Amino acid sequence: MVVVWAVRDIDIFWPWVWDAPNQISGLGARMWPPSTAGLNGIIAALIETVHIATLATFLTIFLALPVAYIAAQNTTPNRACLWLGRFILVSSRSVNTIIWALLFVAIFGPGVLAGILAIVFRSIGFIGKLMGEAIEEIDRRPVEAMEATGASKAKVVAYAIVPQVMPAFFCHCDSALGYQYPRIDSIGAGGCRWYWGHSSGRD
Repeated sequence: MVVVWAVRDIDIFWPWVWDAPNQISGLGARMWPPSTAGLNGIIAALIETVHIATLATFLTIFLALPVAYIAAQNTTPNRACLWLGRFILVSSRSVNTIIWALLFVAIFGPGVLAGILAIVFRSIGFIGKLMGEAIEEIDRRPVEAMEATGASKAKVVAYAIVPQVMPAFFCHCDSALGYQYPRIDSIGAGGCRWYWGHSSGRD
C-alpha cells in the first residue's frame, strides 16, 4: 500500500510512460547513422576541454601546495599559519563550484576565465587537504637529521620532505586532472558542455 500511495503521490504522467518505446526507437533512428557535420566543432570542443582542465589543474596545484605546507602540523611556521591554512582549505571545500562560478562571473563576466577560477578555488581545498595529510605522514627522522647538521629550511624541504611526498604529489596531480572534467561540465565553463548546450539550443 505504501508503494501504491507513493506512485500516486508523485503524479506520474502515464501517457509519456506508455509512449517511451516510440520515443526510444525514434531517438535511435536519429542517432544512426551518426552525422559528421559537426565533427570539427566537437574535436575543437574536446581540445578546449583538455586545455581548461590542464590549466585549472596547474593553477590548483600551484596555489594548493603553499596552503598544504602551512596547514600541516609538522611544517607550519606557527599556529596562526596553521589555522589560516586550514581555514582556506575548509572554506574552499565548503563553497560549491556553482557559487564560485557566480562570484567570478560577477567579477570577470561570463566565459572560460570565470569557469577556470571557479574550478581552481573549489579544488584548492581538496588537493591542499590531501597534500597536507601526505606532509604530516612523512618520516621525521630525515628532517631531524638535516636540521641537526644546520641545514637551512629550504634544504630541509627540498631534500627531506619533497622526496617523501613526491609519490602522493603525482597521484594527487592525476586525481586533480580527472576531478576537473566533471566540474567543467557542471558549470558549463566552455568546452564540450558549452558546445552541447549551444547545439541543443540551436536545434
